[in-house]
Amino acid sequence: MFYQGTTYTAVASGKHSFAVALRNGIVHVYDNVTLQISRTVRHGAVVKLLKYDDTGSILLSAGFRRVRMWVIPEGTQMWEVAVRDPLLAAEFIEENRTLISISSQHKLIKQDVATGAIIEATERRPNVVSDEAEETLPFFRRELRYAEFSAQAAMLATMQRERPIQLSDIEDRYDVGMVELEMSDDGDYGITEQPITAMTFCANIDVALLAVAYRDGILAVFDRDIRLIEKRGDNKAVSLLAGSPDGLTLAAASVEGVITLYDFEQLVPLHVLFTSSFENIRSLVFSGDGCRIIDIRDRQANLWAPAALVSRVKEDSDSLSESTLNPTVATSDWTGLKDGIVDITAVVPITNSEQFICGREDGRIAIYSPGDANKEKLLYTVADKQWIGRLVWKAKNQILASVSGTSTVTVFVLGPDWSVKAVLLRHVFLHPVVHLLFQETAECLRMAVVTTRAISLWLAECPLTGQCSLTESRVRTFDNDGLFLEDPPDPSIVSQYVTLVEPDRLRNYSWEDLEEVGSGKHLSFSIPAGRSPTDAVQGGQENIMTFDRATSLSGEGHRILLRSVSSQTTTLSPSASTSTKSSNRKRWILDLTQPNPATIDTLSQPTDTTGAALRANLLPVSHLIEHVIGIRNEGKQLVFLSKTLWVCSYDLVLPSTKARRLSTDHRGGEYTRHFFIPDDWISSNYNNATSQLLFVLGGTKEDCLVFVKKHEIAVIREPFSHAEKIRIT
Repeated sequence: MFYQGTTYTAVASGKHSFAVALRNGIVHVYDNVTLQISRTVRHGAVVKLLKYDDTGSILLSAGFRRVRMWVIPEGTQMWEVAVRDPLLAAEFIEENRTLISISSQHKLIKQDVATGAIIEATERRPNVVSDEAEETLPFFRRELRYAEFSAQAAMLATMQRERPIQLSDIEDRYDVGMVELEMSDDGDYGITEQPITAMTFCANIDVALLAVAYRDGILAVFDRDIRLIEKRGDNKAVSLLAGSPDGLTLAAASVEGVITLYDFEQLVPLHVLFTSSFENIRSLVFSGDGCRIIDIRDRQANLWAPAALVSRVKEDSDSLSESTLNPTVATSDWTGLKDGIVDITAVVPITNSEQFICGREDGRIAIYSPGDANKEKLLYTVADKQWIGRLVWKAKNQILASVSGTSTVTVFVLGPDWSVKAVLLRHVFLHPVVHLLFQETAECLRMAVVTTRAISLWLAECPLTGQCSLTESRVRTFDNDGLFLEDPPDPSIVSQYVTLVEPDRLRNYSWEDLEEVGSGKHLSFSIPAGRSPTDAVQGGQENIMTFDRATSLSGEGHRILLRSVSSQTTTLSPSASTSTKSSNRKRWILDLTQPNPATIDTLSQPTDTTGAALRANLLPVSHLIEHVIGIRNEGKQLVFLSKTLWVCSYDLVLPSTKARRLSTDHRGGEYTRHFFIPDDWISSNYNNATSQLLFVLGGTKEDCLVFVKKHEIAVIREPFSHAEKIRIT
């Protein structure tokens, strides 16, 4: 199953069906037999957790702020409640009459399944006892990293960062114990260091209780007395674990996108599942009968039916060691399956140069020079050796920053010969990193790291040498619908503020201490009359729900390109080449340099000046855009990939008589079509972390396009030589 216009976020399997959630809030329910969509429900926001009850007729969908319960056969909603913190895990207990859930903030809630009414809510306060110091070490203030319920064992397993797993009864009334690998000569861990990457309960507690994956590739299985049964070290970084419903099989997904099936008790390898794309797996589950595995990978969901699952027959025994084991693939080091080919996961051009920097799925960062015989030079390999999700290049001080798969931010300075001159920061963040923002001055370098929960300010004094480092100076939490403004590719001035764009206003925060400057400037969004059947017939204003893109454009003046998400929902085409109206995604231009009362302030001044609201105008080509490639000609021209897969450009016209006329007549104006991109180039070209095409502008004058397809790079020179004018309709 493949979706071009959105990504998968969650998956769950029930007795008669399985469900997959898309980033736009739509949940598709598939029949286990026909594999066709039987129901579609709309959560209305990003879904992070799906959970079926034992009957397979009730489905829970939980997002960052809302939890909904559905009756799947009818496709109707039972109830909806708001939550302060997203749920980490949930379970149906007491014959499916009660729902128990836990959040990252240790809040344990019991609810009535029929009504959603809260039966009991408690704040957990766990403690860990240190054997060496014989004292209690309270760390309940730390957020939970993982949590899982087991109805069969009537237990709850929770884990905080770098700490062992704690087991309690399912309602957290008493502690059962801790799950940890003892420190030994062969490199296991002690109580103060438990770098766990995944865990899952076994469905048959007579065989095993829990499987745990550690960062260095060790898999361990523990019994009901929390004793180690078996461990295995394959040097594969396991990111996800799932157990089959019968307790026979353990599935372990690596960060490279490979699934290995093991016997749950003995950890004997049974089968290896892999695809040619090797995309990162976001989640995986077994089907209700245990004969299939469903995984979700960015825009693709895979359904597997390996012979190792179908052929396993559990005998009447308390031990899996007496079960029938039929290995279907002789497994060795899986890297041989890929023939040494490693996909590119991020790309960024070097300003005013034909060179560009690529990040790969194994954590390597290299500089690519099209004119060089060697073409590629390794710059750095990140410590966690996981895929590079984001790269940021700052030309002034030759700074390169990366965000890898474990939310590890690495910042280093490159020398004239492209060698690493200094590593300024290597830090693992608790929450996913959304943006890296920079302010470069003669005195210091400031960096703002924006995560899904907070923004932190980091400082390094200039000049940047091998002894310099970025140190954290301020952290501020944010809990709203705003989006921080991304840096322009090549800013002409040093920004004095970090800007937050909210659905109804613009806020500035000081680079000094992240304190708000002014009271914010109100925003309005103008829709021209008769824009399309889905827009206002006579023109007017649009109420924006939230943003998923906000980019500052370089060049003359100061413009902001916004992409909004409205409350409307539309059917997304599985292919970008299919013509559809995606009215729930719109792009707007907010011009802060227009000499009119509507934009009296600029981002370089406090925003508490009184006056008319800032007005963002709908981009005339908004309905045509599939992906924004970049900005060229000193910020005057927008380059984009159309929904029909043509590379096009549109002139961002400065205020003039013509521009004012065009703003009142959406059918006026034109854009330029340059060349066509085949559909098969697009299908595997998305970045897992940012959901953006790996398609950027490069060259000394933005005169070439850099396009990445898996492990291959295409540099398209003079892409704008062919120019066909198309009237906007």
